[in-house]
Amino acid sequence: MLDLFKNPTNEYRIAPLWFWNAKPTTVEIERQIREMHEKGIGGFFIVEPAEALDTACKNNWPECIDFAKKLASELNMFVCSYNHNLDSGSNPAQLCALNLYNSAQESAIGGIVDIPLPNTTSFQALQINAGWLNDIKDAYILREKLGVSAAHLSGIKRVLCTPFADTDWDLTPAQMKTVIDLAAVLGANAFSPRPFFYTVIESGKSTPLPSQSYQSTFWAHYKQFADYTARLSFALSQGSHKAQVALLNPINTLEYEFTQDPMGIPNRLTLDYFKFYCENLLKEHIDYDIVSEESISRALAVDQHLIIQDEEYEMLIIPPSTSITHAAAVKIAEYAEDGGAILATTLLPFRDADGAKHEEVRRIFMDIFDMDPEALRANAVIGTLTRRPALGHNSSNLLFYECADSSELTHGLRGMVSMGIKPEVSIRRSGSECRDIIYHHRIIDDNDIFFFVNTSRITREVKLSIRCNKLPYKLDPETGQISALANCTQKGDRTLFLYKFEPTESLLIYFTNELILPAVQHKCENRNKLVLVDIWNFSIHGHNCITLPDWNLDTPIQHPTPAPQFKTHFSVEAALHELLLVIERPSSKENAYSVLINGAQTHTASDWVTDINFAATNITELIKPGTNEIIFVWKNKSANCNPPKARLMGSFSLDKSCSALMGPRDSMRSGSWTDHGYPFYSGSASYTQEIEIPQLIENQRVFLRANSPAHIVEFVVNGEKAGTRLWPSFEIDITAFTKPGLNTIEIKVTNSPASMMLQEPRLSGLINGAQMIICS
Repeated sequence: MLDLFKNPTNEYRIAPLWFWNAKPTTVEIERQIREMHEKGIGGFFIVEPAEALDTACKNNWPECIDFAKKLASELNMFVCSYNHNLDSGSNPAQLCALNLYNSAQESAIGGIVDIPLPNTTSFQALQINAGWLNDIKDAYILREKLGVSAAHLSGIKRVLCTPFADTDWDLTPAQMKTVIDLAAVLGANAFSPRPFFYTVIESGKSTPLPSQSYQSTFWAHYKQFADYTARLSFALSQGSHKAQVALLNPINTLEYEFTQDPMGIPNRLTLDYFKFYCENLLKEHIDYDIVSEESISRALAVDQHLIIQDEEYEMLIIPPSTSITHAAAVKIAEYAEDGGAILATTLLPFRDADGAKHEEVRRIFMDIFDMDPEALRANAVIGTLTRRPALGHNSSNLLFYECADSSELTHGLRGMVSMGIKPEVSIRRSGSECRDIIYHHRIIDDNDIFFFVNTSRITREVKLSIRCNKLPYKLDPETGQISALANCTQKGDRTLFLYKFEPTESLLIYFTNELILPAVQHKCENRNKLVLVDIWNFSIHGHNCITLPDWNLDTPIQHPTPAPQFKTHFSVEAALHELLLVIERPSSKENAYSVLINGAQTHTASDWVTDINFAATNITELIKPGTNEIIFVWKNKSANCNPPKARLMGSFSLDKSCSALMGPRDSMRSGSWTDHGYPFYSGSASYTQEIEIPQLIENQRVFLRANSPAHIVEFVVNGEKAGTRLWPSFEIDITAFTKPGLNTIEIKVTNSPASMMLQEPRLSGLINGAQMIICS
């Protein structure tokens, strides 16, 4: 397993949704496929065009599809067509249960894939009270859990997540990792990001479509993200998920109570408590699946466990319920008789949801909890339920919690669950469970994997206690490295250790009886800072950008049917090494145009930057100091009388008013470069300086840290690349690259594409400076 963790096969790699939203060519298809292959992507779905796409764009579709499949096959990449009409949006939070790659293999590296969704009836019915789902603080968790649970209960091993659908150009790799980690800790283990666009230019769109593909500033580093995701996908696809709690989906109660009184107290109680359990169980470190009554009816009750497929639940939680199928009620009775733990809440079922065996259902729950279900509902209807929590039980494993207000259970949930079972994980901070950190557990033969995620943007130092006494190893999905988890102690059947979670940090631990590596104690007790000056040598590695000012319509009167002309101006106040005019190509050849710079016609653009439809023309030789004029002329007189979006890109900075092009800056203080001449620049820039490093003594190490960079950092020391950080912490050990005496350090920062694509300055660069630390 550990060898495959380091180098996962394509089966576990990202397979994005690739939108062919313009007329494709085999030349461009090949370029983009090879780009994806180089960036560690294992395959892709080709999304069929929407009906609105011009018919001419579809004429060469079969030829291009065949070409893409052939090339992908040569590169050992997975590829399928995806019927975009299947994406109905009704699947829980874009999660669907799917044996993704087996489906692809059955299609022989091609063909339409009909994605089988889990049974979404529950998800749809839970929206009976319109909008209630949006009121949940962590509605994402409920949506994801519904889809993941459907997979677990169906025995499906791979759960597909299609993240980033609603993101914008300001998406960063750190945010992407956060989204992937949260989906993974909730149970997703196959990832199909969206969107990858063939081109970001689309007819009718005022701003370019946000894309994660070659148009993005972080594309050069995408392999690092793809490798991280692949390793995480591999690790969390092994073995089977292990949840302690089965949370009953009260769909039949919701349907029944809605017909009785949509605003009634029983209906409200069911909704409130179900939402409460979904939001709070994970935060109290009790993993669960949402189980249907049909799944319960086919479960096995063995050794105080409720067994469904590979899951062996130790406790069943029943939200306030009044209606349940007779078959599910009978199985719950068997489970109770076997000694299984059950926590029921406030209301108990008294009617048969799929037949007329109402009295049998009522009697089953009356016998289990020694309470009359109909009387409980009657009390609820007239408002006589206690508002003070009351916990009763027939035995140590059969608990009944009664309270009219779910919020009363907020601080008592874990303690109440602990009366029936022993939670396998405790994560404590300041004397209580740290609710910001949640986990996912998998069992692989005789080994265990635990995945922890800090869901907050705050550092959390915690004490972890895990019910597992095997040898713990830390698996690093970012590097593929495996190391013995240091500073652990084991007491009885539990492993205990302290851990400092950085904001949104994740931790993957592998427990095994096999000795892989000895534990190494890394000490860093003394940290001495070396002073870095706050004025850096500065240079950008791409083209600065500014969108041209508004165009003025100027229609010549000397022609009977004049072509519309548009004029604009820009100012140049320094000699420029390079200046490009970049125009978004029109969607139709009929909309051809010509451009004049200071009266001289430019040549036809043959190059592009950023996107294949951002046509770039070098106009350096045509510009002059002072005011420059650009005239845009449609060649087709009947063309749309609006000029396309145009930008100036090149080696310039902007004055404070962003009205004049200046020479590039060669120095910069810490802070956002958008405040210092580069408000719309998206790309990379280097901050460089020299620093004296003393002779290191034994065991001393040197670290270089960027404080709050926006957003990706590459560290270069004495001309050698020391490493790249896509997300926190932005610190790296540079000891191997240093020497006694004068050293040159370079911190290369890459921001998001938003500043350029949206023409909105976003925080960019080396925001709070950097630190160099000698550690011993």
